[in-house]
Amino acid sequence: MLDDNIQKTYSLVIGQCTDLLQSKLKQQAQWAKISKDQDAIALIGLIKTITFKFEDQKSLPLALYLSKANLYNLRQSTTNNHDYLQRFQNLVDVATAYNGQLHDQAIVNIVTERLHPGSTYAALTAANQQAVQTASSKLYLAIMFIYQSSRRCYGKLGEELKNSFTKGNDDCPNKLISAYHLINEYKSWQPKSAIPESSGVAFAQKKGKDTEPKNKDDSWQKKATCHNCGKIGHIRPNCPSLKEDSGTELDTNKTKSPTKSSKDKQAAKKKKKKTYFAQQATVISSGNESSKTENQFLSFTFFGHCNTTANPMKLHDIILLDNQSTVDLFCNRKFVSHVWKTKHSMTVHGNGGTLTTNMKAHVDNYGDVWYDPSAITNILSLKNVCNKYRVTYNSNAEGAFIVHKPDNTDVHFVMHANGLHYHNTDNRQLSFVMTVEEQSVGYSKKQLQQAKRARNFQAYVGYPSTHDLKNIITNNLITDCPVTIQDVDQAKKIYGPSVAILKGKTTRHTPLVVTSDYVAIPPHILSANKHVTLSGNLFFVNKIPFFATISDHIKFTTAEHINNQKLQQLIQASKHVQAIYDARGFEINSMLMDGKFVPLKHELASLGIVLNTTAANQHVPKIEQQIRVIKERVRATRHTLPFRVIPLTMLISMINTSVLWINAFPPSGGVSSHLSPRNIMTGIQFNYKKHCQLQFGSYVQAHQEPSPTNTQAACTVGAICLGPTGNIQASYYFLNLHTGESYPDHITFPANFLS
Repeated sequence: MLDDNIQKTYSLVIGQCTDLLQSKLKQQAQWAKISKDQDAIALIGLIKTITFKFEDQKSLPLALYLSKANLYNLRQSTTNNHDYLQRFQNLVDVATAYNGQLHDQAIVNIVTERLHPGSTYAALTAANQQAVQTASSKLYLAIMFIYQSSRRCYGKLGEELKNSFTKGNDDCPNKLISAYHLINEYKSWQPKSAIPESSGVAFAQKKGKDTEPKNKDDSWQKKATCHNCGKIGHIRPNCPSLKEDSGTELDTNKTKSPTKSSKDKQAAKKKKKKTYFAQQATVISSGNESSKTENQFLSFTFFGHCNTTANPMKLHDIILLDNQSTVDLFCNRKFVSHVWKTKHSMTVHGNGGTLTTNMKAHVDNYGDVWYDPSAITNILSLKNVCNKYRVTYNSNAEGAFIVHKPDNTDVHFVMHANGLHYHNTDNRQLSFVMTVEEQSVGYSKKQLQQAKRARNFQAYVGYPSTHDLKNIITNNLITDCPVTIQDVDQAKKIYGPSVAILKGKTTRHTPLVVTSDYVAIPPHILSANKHVTLSGNLFFVNKIPFFATISDHIKFTTAEHINNQKLQQLIQASKHVQAIYDARGFEINSMLMDGKFVPLKHELASLGIVLNTTAANQHVPKIEQQIRVIKERVRATRHTLPFRVIPLTMLISMINTSVLWINAFPPSGGVSSHLSPRNIMTGIQFNYKKHCQLQFGSYVQAHQEPSPTNTQAACTVGAICLGPTGNIQASYYFLNLHTGESYPDHITFPANFLS
């Protein structure tokens, strides 16, 4: 058995070698024996020898230097211990490929004294010298392995080994494997964070005048003697004489320079405004924000420098991207679509104090952020943004962080003169939804004006079709018309089809002719699986209950929304499942369910179904796994929708659509490799041109035939696609945006997602 596996390994390894490597292998003296014996171990050793000996690619001295340099430059950094060991051993193998050694003669002498006290290396026998060289190499590699490991985790270990040697104890490991075990078992030191885990760090704050504590006892001042005027009842800082003198001095200064220009006054005022930088700050608002704005100043994360600015940013109207913040915090209500209170709170720390908020908000196409209207600016944490989008930095031109959105558009956070990276919200880059403005990218201002003029012209002449409008322009039926055919085409690309024309002219399309092309169940499948065993359970999505089942071998999945968990609802859902199987000639003999379904036992027995329940705290693995698959599909679909909240009808349809497509393809381990569970249970074969024309959640103008038809009511209605019905006619379910009701209809005019 072992020989067979070695030969199989040999075939696998030689098959992965390139033609050039195979050519070099065949030139080796030992190749004939290795090839004859198909020795995989010897083959790997030969490949290793050839790979490390790269003198045909670069000079041998240079190759040796580079290999040793790579070894000495290796640092563990954030790599785990196992990967660090593998990397270290690989570099050691490369550096010693030419029978070289890394250790010095001094280490050889030390090891000789340890193993053979009183002897010199030259006096040893050849066998003992070889043993000393091996021990010296192991000792040197062990020390190198420890001191090139992570300084953050094992720096303290290196210091302890040095201190131990100073005390007369040599605790350094003498071989690599011992060093590996030592760092694995060592209780690595981790620096404690100065900020609680439930808090965040942001970077901008505003401060007001220092306020004295409310409970401060100043009654002693009434008995104190002022050192300025000598009167009793106040202290020198509160002396009225000082205030009068300072006021007089100010008035005197004003009279001395009556001709001072307004520009000089503004310049002096700007010099008083300073931007301070600190290592750690937060968004803090003072209690009297409205009355102390003139005395407030800003504090931003930087390196402890002080700088003055003559052109401060309007922080309330921009979005800052900060690499020192750990939380996203917004203050401008215009930038968020929804604000709500949460059960939890976030405390943001800084050098000026703390800010605690229990409010969150939603930024469209980004996610949830913390919200506090008293914060001074809107903050996006660079760490959080990098977790959602790809971020690059361009230091050549504008010095900007560039956030690359999935729709191939970029959001630029450019550098301000004071070093902060901000996004100007006047730019629509922050929107992640396709709009007319984004569809206008690539067109000049003049082309956009011409497209708008073409759309207006279509309205002026009574909404003719696009084809008729082009004929009017081509035949010059309206003289001096500035609209061209190209303008009409550009208008359609930018604005899409005219909604007014759709609502006024749409007629019902002739339904497709239904052909009876049902797939018959192969006799061998029906005979082998006539008696079906189901696994069933309840699952919840947004606290809405659904009853799910899956058959053992056919693996047909069902999911039905139920109003409640009462006995009659569960029995009714079970009857619906039984009817599906009965229609195709199958019989449900038994059902496997959790212990909580024991009350169904007698009702199911009357239907000819034996209920088998599990013990306490146990579950049926097959249905639990399938429920997880359903939820994964639903979750994937939900995150493609641009809606914050969806109605119950859409949620139910989302689950039904997910189950429909799960059944549409043959599962692994099923009864057939080419017939899906849906083929077997319904006989319907899906067609791309019929059933794959609309994505769930897409916006359409669906036909709605008014009754009577000779009214001014619209012929179409805005609707959301809820997925295919699964019938042969290729109908789809739609959610009427006017009534909120769901109804089946044929595809009429597919449009983009709702914005």
